[in-house]
Amino acid sequence: MGRKRTSDRALIYVADGDIHLLIAILDEPTAHQIAKMETPTDRAIMEQFAQIADKFVYHREIIA
Repeated sequence: MGRKRTSDRALIYVADGDIHLLIAILDEPTAHQIAKMETPTDRAIMEQFAQIADKFVYHREIIA
């Protein structure tokens, strides 16, 4: 007890009330880099995740 728990993964998910959709599990070392969207590739990945989240929240469609 007292140990700080850390993870080498980042979960990408959307929540709408009590309903959740896990979009992706990103492994380090790139997981947090992608979330920062500092490169065009990282930005494109996050924009794809946003499209998936949008369809799920507004239309209850899972497109990935």
